[in-house]
Amino acid sequence: MFGIMRADQKMGSTDSVVDRKPNPSNLDRVTQTQNLISGQVEALYESVQLQNELVKSLAGEKDMLLYQLAEARSQHLKSRVEQGEDPVRTRSASVCFSQACTHQPEIEKLKSKISELQAHSKRLENIHDRQKKRLEMENAKCSNEVKKMKEDKKAFIHEIRRLGEVNEKLLKEKNEIEEKCRSLEGNMHDLSSGRVLLFTGNQQTYVDDVSSEIGNMLSFKMESRGVKIRVERCTDPQTHHNNTPLLVLCIHASRLGTDVHHALQSVKCDRSVALVVLHHKEYHALPSQPSEKLLVGGHYRQLGVIVDIAFLKSKGVYTCDMNDRSLDKLCSFIFNIARQI
Repeated sequence: MFGIMRADQKMGSTDSVVDRKPNPSNLDRVTQTQNLISGQVEALYESVQLQNELVKSLAGEKDMLLYQLAEARSQHLKSRVEQGEDPVRTRSASVCFSQACTHQPEIEKLKSKISELQAHSKRLENIHDRQKKRLEMENAKCSNEVKKMKEDKKAFIHEIRRLGEVNEKLLKEKNEIEEKCRSLEGNMHDLSSGRVLLFTGNQQTYVDDVSSEIGNMLSFKMESRGVKIRVERCTDPQTHHNNTPLLVLCIHASRLGTDVHHALQSVKCDRSVALVVLHHKEYHALPSQPSEKLLVGGHYRQLGVIVDIAFLKSKGVYTCDMNDRSLDKLCSFIFNIARQI
Protein backbone atom coordinates (compact mmCIF):
# COMPACT_ATOMS: atom_id res chain seq x y z
CA MET A 1 0.00 0.00 0.00
CA PHE A 2 2.93 2.35 0.63
CA GLY A 3 3.99 1.73 -2.97
CA ILE A 4 0.46 2.67 -4.08
CA MET A 5 0.52 5.88 -2.06
CA ARG A 6 3.88 6.88 -3.53
CA ALA A 7 2.58 6.17 -7.03
CA ASP A 8 -0.48 8.37 -6.32
CA GLN A 9 1.75 11.14 -5.03
CA LYS A 10 4.02 10.93 -8.08
CA MET A 11 0.95 10.88 -10.31
CA GLY A 12 -0.32 14.06 -8.65
CA SER A 13 3.08 15.66 -9.02
CA THR A 14 3.04 14.73 -12.70
CA ASP A 15 -0.41 16.31 -13.16
CA SER A 16 0.81 19.55 -11.60
CA VAL A 17 3.84 19.65 -13.86
CA VAL A 18 1.93 18.80 -17.01
CA ASP A 19 -0.67 21.50 -16.29
CA ARG A 20 2.02 24.14 -16.54
CA LYS A 21 2.10 25.64 -20.01
CA PRO A 22 5.53 26.17 -21.60
CA ASN A 23 6.46 29.66 -22.34
CA PRO A 24 6.58 29.87 -26.15
CA SER A 25 8.75 32.95 -25.97
CA ASN A 26 11.52 31.16 -24.08
CA LEU A 27 13.25 28.22 -25.75
CA ASP A 28 15.19 27.25 -22.61
CA ARG A 29 12.07 26.99 -20.44
CA VAL A 30 10.35 24.84 -23.07
CA THR A 31 13.34 22.47 -23.11
CA GLN A 32 13.42 22.27 -19.29
CA THR A 33 9.68 21.52 -19.20
CA GLN A 34 10.13 18.72 -21.73
CA ASN A 35 12.93 17.19 -19.64
CA LEU A 36 10.85 17.44 -16.44
CA ILE A 37 7.85 15.82 -18.12
CA SER A 38 10.03 12.97 -19.38
CA GLY A 39 11.36 12.41 -15.82
CA GLN A 40 7.84 12.30 -14.37
CA VAL A 41 6.72 9.82 -17.01
CA GLU A 42 9.66 7.57 -16.20
CA ALA A 43 8.87 7.78 -12.45
CA LEU A 44 5.22 6.87 -13.12
CA TYR A 45 6.28 3.96 -15.29
CA GLU A 46 8.62 2.69 -12.54
CA SER A 47 5.76 2.92 -10.00
CA VAL A 48 3.54 0.79 -12.26
CA GLN A 49 6.35 -1.74 -12.62
CA LEU A 50 6.72 -1.93 -8.80
CA GLN A 51 2.97 -2.54 -8.41
CA ASN A 52 3.10 -5.29 -11.01
CA GLU A 53 6.01 -6.94 -9.22
CA LEU A 54 4.13 -6.73 -5.90
CA VAL A 55 1.09 -8.39 -7.49
CA LYS A 56 3.28 -11.14 -8.91
CA SER A 57 4.94 -11.64 -5.51
CA LEU A 58 1.58 -11.96 -3.70
CA ALA A 59 0.32 -14.34 -6.37
CA GLY A 60 3.46 -16.43 -5.87
CA GLU A 61 2.92 -16.51 -2.11
CA LYS A 62 -0.68 -17.60 -2.65
CA ASP A 63 0.36 -20.38 -5.00
CA MET A 64 3.05 -21.49 -2.51
CA LEU A 65 0.56 -21.67 0.38
CA LEU A 66 -1.95 -23.61 -1.72
CA TYR A 67 0.81 -25.93 -2.83
CA GLN A 68 1.99 -26.49 0.76
CA LEU A 69 -1.57 -27.09 1.93
CA ALA A 70 -2.19 -29.61 -0.82
CA GLU A 71 1.12 -31.41 -0.07
CA ALA A 72 0.36 -31.60 3.64
CA ARG A 73 -3.12 -32.94 2.99
CA SER A 74 -1.82 -35.49 0.45
CA GLN A 75 0.93 -36.74 2.77
CA HIS A 76 -1.46 -37.06 5.68
CA LEU A 77 -4.06 -38.95 3.72
CA LYS A 78 -1.41 -41.15 2.16
CA SER A 79 -0.05 -42.14 5.57
CA ARG A 80 -3.52 -42.92 6.87
CA VAL A 81 -4.38 -44.95 3.82
CA GLU A 82 -1.22 -46.96 4.24
CA GLN A 83 -2.24 -47.67 7.86
CA GLY A 84 -5.64 -48.88 6.71
CA GLU A 85 -7.54 -46.06 8.35
CA ASP A 86 -10.24 -43.95 6.89
CA PRO A 87 -8.63 -40.51 6.73
CA VAL A 88 -11.91 -38.69 6.75
CA ARG A 89 -13.05 -40.11 10.04
CA THR A 90 -9.82 -39.98 11.89
CA ARG A 91 -8.99 -37.27 14.33
CA SER A 92 -5.87 -36.33 12.38
CA ALA A 93 -7.91 -35.87 9.25
CA SER A 94 -10.28 -33.71 11.22
CA VAL A 95 -7.37 -31.62 12.46
CA CYS A 96 -5.94 -31.33 8.92
CA PHE A 97 -9.33 -30.33 7.62
CA SER A 98 -9.72 -27.76 10.35
CA GLN A 99 -6.25 -26.40 9.53
CA ALA A 100 -7.29 -26.15 5.90
CA CYS A 101 -10.40 -24.31 6.97
CA THR A 102 -8.29 -22.08 9.15
CA HIS A 103 -6.06 -21.07 6.18
CA GLN A 104 -9.02 -20.49 3.86
CA PRO A 105 -9.87 -16.96 5.15
CA GLU A 106 -6.25 -15.94 4.70
CA ILE A 107 -6.28 -17.33 1.20
CA GLU A 108 -9.49 -15.45 0.40
CA LYS A 109 -7.98 -12.30 1.88
CA LEU A 110 -4.93 -12.73 -0.32
CA LYS A 111 -7.19 -13.27 -3.33
CA SER A 112 -9.08 -10.09 -2.52
CA LYS A 113 -5.84 -8.16 -2.09
CA ILE A 114 -4.56 -9.52 -5.37
CA SER A 115 -7.79 -8.49 -7.13
CA GLU A 116 -7.55 -5.02 -5.55
CA LEU A 117 -3.93 -4.64 -6.63
CA GLN A 118 -4.77 -5.82 -10.13
CA ALA A 119 -7.62 -3.30 -10.36
CA HIS A 120 -5.35 -0.54 -9.05
CA SER A 121 -2.63 -1.58 -11.47
CA LYS A 122 -5.18 -1.39 -14.28
CA ARG A 123 -6.21 2.10 -13.17
CA LEU A 124 -2.56 3.15 -13.06
CA GLU A 125 -2.05 1.76 -16.55
CA ASN A 126 -5.06 3.74 -17.80
CA ILE A 127 -3.80 6.88 -16.10
CA HIS A 128 -0.37 6.22 -17.56
CA ASP A 129 -1.82 5.85 -21.05
CA ARG A 130 -3.82 9.07 -20.73
CA GLN A 131 -0.83 10.95 -19.34
CA LYS A 132 1.37 9.53 -22.07
CA LYS A 133 -1.03 10.67 -24.79
CA ARG A 134 -1.36 14.11 -23.24
CA LEU A 135 2.40 14.39 -22.84
CA GLU A 136 2.89 13.31 -26.45
CA MET A 137 0.49 16.05 -27.53
CA GLU A 138 2.29 18.60 -25.34
CA ASN A 139 5.62 17.40 -26.66
CA ALA A 140 4.41 17.74 -30.26
CA LYS A 141 3.13 21.23 -29.46
CA CYS A 142 6.45 22.18 -27.84
CA SER A 143 8.33 20.74 -30.82
CA ASN A 144 6.28 22.89 -33.19
CA GLU A 145 6.92 25.94 -31.02
CA VAL A 146 10.64 25.17 -30.93
CA LYS A 147 10.66 24.78 -34.71
CA LYS A 148 8.84 28.09 -35.11
CA MET A 149 11.28 29.77 -32.69
CA LYS A 150 14.22 28.45 -34.68
CA GLU A 151 12.68 29.77 -37.90
CA ASP A 152 12.05 33.14 -36.22
CA LYS A 153 15.61 33.15 -34.92
CA LYS A 154 16.94 32.45 -38.40
CA ALA A 155 14.78 35.25 -39.82
CA PHE A 156 15.97 37.62 -37.08
CA ILE A 157 19.62 36.76 -37.78
CA HIS A 158 19.07 37.40 -41.50
CA GLU A 159 17.38 40.73 -40.74
CA ILE A 160 20.16 41.72 -38.34
CA ARG A 161 22.76 40.95 -41.01
CA ARG A 162 20.81 42.96 -43.58
CA LEU A 163 20.49 45.90 -41.19
CA GLY A 164 24.20 45.58 -40.40
CA GLU A 165 25.03 45.83 -44.10
CA VAL A 166 22.70 48.82 -44.49
CA ASN A 167 24.24 50.44 -41.42
CA GLU A 168 27.75 49.81 -42.74
CA LYS A 169 26.79 51.32 -46.09
CA LEU A 170 25.25 54.37 -44.38
CA LEU A 171 28.34 54.80 -42.21
CA LYS A 172 30.52 54.64 -45.29
CA GLU A 173 28.39 57.25 -47.04
CA LYS A 174 28.44 59.38 -43.90
CA ASN A 175 32.23 59.19 -43.71
CA GLU A 176 32.50 60.08 -47.39
CA ILE A 177 30.19 63.07 -46.93
CA GLU A 178 32.10 64.20 -43.82
CA GLU A 179 35.36 63.85 -45.75
CA LYS A 180 33.96 65.95 -48.59
CA CYS A 181 32.73 68.55 -46.11
CA ARG A 182 36.14 68.70 -44.46
CA SER A 183 37.76 68.97 -47.88
CA LEU A 184 35.42 71.78 -48.91
CA GLU A 185 35.95 73.56 -45.60
CA GLY A 186 39.70 73.18 -46.04
CA ASN A 187 39.48 74.52 -49.58
CA MET A 188 37.41 77.49 -48.46
CA HIS A 189 39.86 78.08 -45.63
CA ASP A 190 42.80 77.88 -48.00
CA LEU A 191 41.05 80.20 -50.39
CA SER A 192 40.05 82.70 -47.72
CA SER A 193 43.48 82.68 -46.13
CA GLY A 194 45.44 82.17 -49.40
CA ARG A 195 46.88 84.57 -51.88
CA VAL A 196 46.15 85.64 -55.42
CA LEU A 197 49.31 86.79 -57.20
CA LEU A 198 49.57 89.51 -59.86
CA PHE A 199 52.55 89.52 -62.23
CA THR A 200 53.13 92.50 -64.54
CA GLY A 201 56.73 91.97 -65.65
CA ASN A 202 58.71 94.84 -67.18
CA GLN A 203 55.84 96.86 -68.59
CA GLN A 204 54.73 100.50 -68.50
CA THR A 205 54.39 102.18 -65.15
CA TYR A 206 50.67 102.84 -65.50
CA VAL A 207 50.12 99.07 -65.57
CA ASP A 208 50.79 99.08 -61.83
CA ASP A 209 47.79 101.32 -61.31
CA VAL A 210 45.62 99.07 -63.49
CA SER A 211 46.82 95.93 -61.68
CA SER A 212 45.96 97.49 -58.30
CA GLU A 213 42.52 98.40 -59.58
CA ILE A 214 41.94 94.86 -60.93
CA GLY A 215 43.09 93.42 -57.56
CA ASN A 216 40.62 95.64 -55.68
CA MET A 217 37.79 94.67 -58.02
CA LEU A 218 38.49 90.95 -57.57
CA SER A 219 38.70 91.30 -53.77
CA PHE A 220 35.35 93.12 -53.75
CA LYS A 221 33.65 90.53 -55.96
CA MET A 222 35.05 87.58 -54.00
CA GLU A 223 34.07 89.15 -50.67
CA SER A 224 30.52 89.65 -51.99
CA ARG A 225 30.48 85.87 -52.47
CA GLY A 226 31.57 85.29 -48.89
CA VAL A 227 35.29 84.74 -49.53
CA LYS A 228 38.13 87.03 -48.60
CA ILE A 229 41.36 86.94 -50.58
CA ARG A 230 44.71 88.73 -50.47
CA VAL A 231 45.90 90.03 -53.83
CA GLU A 232 49.68 90.39 -53.82
CA ARG A 233 52.31 91.36 -56.36
CA CYS A 234 54.53 88.61 -57.74
CA THR A 235 58.09 89.60 -58.62
CA ASP A 236 59.44 86.15 -59.51
CA PRO A 237 56.95 83.78 -61.19
CA GLN A 238 59.51 80.94 -60.93
CA THR A 239 58.67 80.67 -57.21
CA HIS A 240 54.97 80.30 -57.99
CA HIS A 241 53.26 77.06 -56.85
CA ASN A 242 50.35 75.58 -58.75
CA ASN A 243 48.06 75.78 -55.69
CA THR A 244 48.10 79.59 -55.81
CA PRO A 245 46.28 81.52 -58.57
CA LEU A 246 48.62 83.66 -60.66
CA LEU A 247 47.28 86.48 -62.86
CA VAL A 248 49.71 87.52 -65.63
CA LEU A 249 48.92 90.97 -67.02
CA CYS A 250 49.86 91.72 -70.63
CA ILE A 251 49.46 95.08 -72.46
CA HIS A 252 48.24 94.65 -76.04
CA ALA A 253 50.42 97.35 -77.62
CA SER A 254 51.45 95.93 -81.01
CA ARG A 255 50.84 92.38 -82.15
CA LEU A 256 48.89 90.19 -79.71
CA GLY A 257 51.02 87.07 -80.15
CA THR A 258 54.30 88.95 -79.63
CA ASP A 259 53.02 90.84 -76.57
CA VAL A 260 51.72 87.65 -74.93
CA HIS A 261 54.94 85.77 -75.72
CA HIS A 262 57.02 88.43 -73.94
CA ALA A 263 54.63 88.47 -70.95
CA LEU A 264 54.81 84.68 -70.49
CA GLN A 265 58.56 84.25 -71.06
CA SER A 266 59.41 83.64 -67.41
CA VAL A 267 56.11 81.98 -66.48
CA LYS A 268 55.46 78.24 -66.36
CA CYS A 269 52.11 77.79 -68.04
CA ASP A 270 49.66 75.53 -66.22
CA ARG A 271 46.04 75.50 -65.00
CA SER A 272 46.83 77.85 -62.08
CA VAL A 273 47.88 80.70 -64.44
CA ALA A 274 45.42 83.21 -65.91
CA LEU A 275 46.37 85.53 -68.76
CA VAL A 276 44.82 89.01 -68.57
CA VAL A 277 45.17 90.93 -71.86
CA LEU A 278 44.85 94.68 -71.21
CA HIS A 279 43.44 96.91 -73.96
CA HIS A 280 44.14 100.65 -73.66
CA LYS A 281 41.22 101.64 -75.87
CA GLU A 282 37.82 103.27 -75.87
CA TYR A 283 34.82 101.02 -75.77
CA HIS A 284 33.98 101.48 -79.45
CA ALA A 285 37.55 100.52 -80.47
CA LEU A 286 37.70 97.23 -78.58
CA PRO A 287 38.45 94.06 -80.60
CA SER A 288 35.49 92.14 -81.92
CA GLN A 289 36.94 88.72 -81.02
CA PRO A 290 38.23 87.66 -77.59
CA SER A 291 41.93 86.93 -77.25
CA GLU A 292 41.33 83.29 -76.25
CA LYS A 293 40.12 82.60 -79.82
CA LEU A 294 43.11 84.32 -81.38
CA LEU A 295 45.74 82.59 -79.24
CA VAL A 296 45.67 79.06 -80.61
CA GLY A 297 49.14 77.78 -79.66
CA GLY A 298 49.43 74.55 -77.69
CA HIS A 299 51.02 76.21 -74.64
CA TYR A 300 48.09 78.67 -74.43
CA ARG A 301 45.71 75.76 -73.95
CA GLN A 302 47.57 74.85 -70.74
CA LEU A 303 46.48 78.14 -69.14
CA GLY A 304 43.59 78.22 -66.72
CA VAL A 305 41.79 81.09 -68.46
CA ILE A 306 42.41 83.96 -70.94
CA VAL A 307 40.41 87.18 -70.49
CA ASP A 308 40.35 90.72 -71.92
CA ILE A 309 40.07 93.87 -69.81
CA ALA A 310 39.75 97.38 -71.23
CA PHE A 311 41.02 100.50 -69.47
CA LEU A 312 41.95 104.12 -70.10
CA LYS A 313 44.75 105.96 -68.45
CA SER A 314 42.40 108.73 -67.44
CA LYS A 315 39.49 106.47 -66.31
CA GLY A 316 41.18 103.25 -65.34
CA VAL A 317 39.15 100.04 -65.75
CA TYR A 318 35.80 101.28 -66.91
CA THR A 319 32.42 99.57 -66.85
CA CYS A 320 31.49 97.51 -69.91
CA ASP A 321 30.18 94.05 -70.78
CA MET A 322 33.64 92.71 -71.64
CA ASN A 323 35.14 93.80 -68.30
CA ASP A 324 32.19 92.38 -66.33
CA ARG A 325 32.46 89.00 -68.07
CA SER A 326 36.24 88.92 -67.59
CA LEU A 327 36.05 89.68 -63.86
CA ASP A 328 33.42 86.93 -63.40
CA LYS A 329 35.66 84.47 -65.26
CA LEU A 330 38.61 85.39 -63.03
CA CYS A 331 36.50 84.79 -59.89
CA SER A 332 35.43 81.37 -61.20
CA PHE A 333 39.08 80.63 -62.06
CA ILE A 334 40.12 81.39 -58.47
CA PHE A 335 37.35 79.15 -57.13
CA ASN A 336 38.42 76.27 -59.40
CA ILE A 337 42.02 76.52 -58.19
CA ALA A 338 40.75 76.38 -54.57
CA ARG A 339 38.70 73.19 -55.29
CA GLN A 340 41.81 71.48 -56.65
CA ILE A 341 43.86 72.12 -53.53
